[in-house]
Amino acid sequence: MSSKFNPVAVGQNDVVNLVMGSTGTGKSSFIQLLTNNTSVKIGNNLDSLTSEVQVFRLLDHTSGRNIVVVDTPGFDDSRSDITDTAILKKITEFLLNQ
Repeated sequence: MSSKFNPVAVGQNDVVNLVMGSTGTGKSSFIQLLTNNTSVKIGNNLDSLTSEVQVFRLLDHTSGRNIVVVDTPGFDDSRSDITDTAILKKITEFLLNQ
């Protein structure tokens, strides 16, 4: 299983936040609300939707710092062929490439 995340150059002063948790807990919904980005795909049930690490950026107007928000596939994936180990490998691959 190879990861195909959208590469984002993370700057030295960027704040990186990984959003991780179980499938269906609202990770992508939270990111859509936080970033006001309607391209963040969200599901409407407990079935897994996010299958790849996805990166979204926003600017904290108070501090002027760039915030990188990373949406990750959920643990306890509803798809039987996706394991928690595979999800952790995707997240690790993303982090190593930053």
